Amino acid sequence: MKSIWGEEKPGKREDFTGQITAQAGGKRTSRPPGEIYVSRTLTSLQGKSNLIEKRKEAERLLLGEFGLKNRIHAKLLLGPREFEEVIRDPEDLVPALITLLGERNPDVRTKAARALGARGDARAISGLASGLEEEKYWIRYEFANALGKLATRLEDADEVAEAEKVLRKHVKEKHEFSSSLRRAVSRLRALGVQPETGAKPSFRVAPVRAVPKGEVTLPMKLGDRK
Repeated sequence: MKSIWGEEKPGKREDFTGQITAQAGGKRTSRPPGEIYVSRTLTSLQGKSNLIEKRKEAERLLLGEFGLKNRIHAKLLLGPREFEEVIRDPEDLVPALITLLGERNPDVRTKAARALGARGDARAISGLASGLEEEKYWIRYEFANALGKLATRLEDADEVAEAEKVLRKHVKEKHEFSSSLRRAVSRLRALGVQPETGAKPSFRVAPVRAVPKGEVTLPMKLGDRK
């Protein structure tokens, strides 16, 4: 399985040397300096392996100077310490993480998926479900695994049932990631819900007849049943 801390393959990076321009209708349109800095920094973080250098280069992003999304993006490109910070941060990072599920870099997408699975917020269900359509197996695996973990952290039975439904459909159609489905099913059962229907189980209890004091009841024989 590909490590989420692995480097991007050669040839996948864009060259941000000098001022970056975009072609629009044959005209060269300059990008804002802040946008150029963010793009160059995030691209540089993908290629460097020295964490000290990476943290120093990303200092302005990590301070939040260029917005929450870019701060989280930078943290996902750094090491395990920053990844844990994303998981444990009390601030609402879920919307930003969901947005990062659509990033071009697959490492960023899968790390965002892992973080969402660990945080356990139902708002991420649809975003993680979309990752099950990824072309590469290892990316689909990360999204399915995150969805299964997310289900185990939810307290609302309807939300768990939603995640379970998504996973069940995928397992039935693609025949993969049944372990993630089992996590969701186990959580449903722990919440007292039948996984197949999503309905709460109902039990019929036979009425209890009061026996007068002194009356003795004998075991009923098969021939006595009316």
